[in-house]
Amino acid sequence: MASIKDVAKHAGVGVGTVSRVLNNTGYVAPDTRDRIEAAMMELDYHPNEMARNLFRNRTNIIGFLIPDIAHPFFGLVARHLEMELYDKGYKTLICNITQKSTREREFLDMLRRHMMDGIVMGAHSLDIEEYEKIPDPIVGFDRVLGNNIPCIASDHKKGGRLAAERLIKEGRKHLLQLAGTKTVTTPSLERHQEFERICREYGVKIDSVEMPWNDFDFKSYLYIAEDIYEEYPHVDGIFSTDMVASACLRAYAKHGAHIPTDVSIIGYDGSLITETASLRLTCIVQNTPRIAQQLAETVCALVKKQPVTLHQQIDVYLREGDTTLPQL
Repeated sequence: MASIKDVAKHAGVGVGTVSRVLNNTGYVAPDTRDRIEAAMMELDYHPNEMARNLFRNRTNIIGFLIPDIAHPFFGLVARHLEMELYDKGYKTLICNITQKSTREREFLDMLRRHMMDGIVMGAHSLDIEEYEKIPDPIVGFDRVLGNNIPCIASDHKKGGRLAAERLIKEGRKHLLQLAGTKTVTTPSLERHQEFERICREYGVKIDSVEMPWNDFDFKSYLYIAEDIYEEYPHVDGIFSTDMVASACLRAYAKHGAHIPTDVSIIGYDGSLITETASLRLTCIVQNTPRIAQQLAETVCALVKKQPVTLHQQIDVYLREGDTTLPQL
């Protein structure tokens, strides 16, 4: 196996010059650089990445912690984030965690031991104080992790308002909102609060049902949707995340409800699941490419010790589908 000394000898230069080419530090004449790169190819030389990382005090790895990559929305964000980070020279280490998982603490330990350059947190179960003690680069994705830790989230308040106003505009009188658990504090709770506020402002009846936080299996949602129908068979408008809304679409249609004539349904996220059924789900769309771009830019800036904006909101919009009445 060729060494850096072999490359230097083959190219007729010093080891330091080869090192500058490998690490892209300092000036190297173009013709000299060409000779060195040609020598590396001829000798099939591959630099020791571990040694290079120790020299630079970098791993070029960013961790991304999410509840479940099988969830359509989180999977889509992971896809875009991995591409954004790759373009910036970083590899992405993705971890699924649950509310009771030890993986979260293990990833934080990896960050403390400099096995990663930074972490994007899309789920957490530890106390905020745990994060505030860590000086290493951390960015919250839809998670508030402390006063000095950047948080990037969609404009959930606007999302809740758009959904409520859309259903009220149709003349719906009894709305059902399937919300996330309130035991996990996230910016996304604002959409449920705003949805309820708008309904009360217009005098529309609103029921809110709390959903489990760490259960993202669609089959489970189908069972839940059946229970929801049994308890709320006469609601005329439903608002929830894409997966739950899709499950309700199936359950209510199964029991003879005509959608959207009898019941209008609006999802939240705008993931691919909204377009897989016979009826295209009307939904509030989170801009996943933009979210991923801001997450990548922010965590990379922290790694480079550059200033960042602590609180960033990404716009959302309502995408019309087949599960709401046509607008007049």
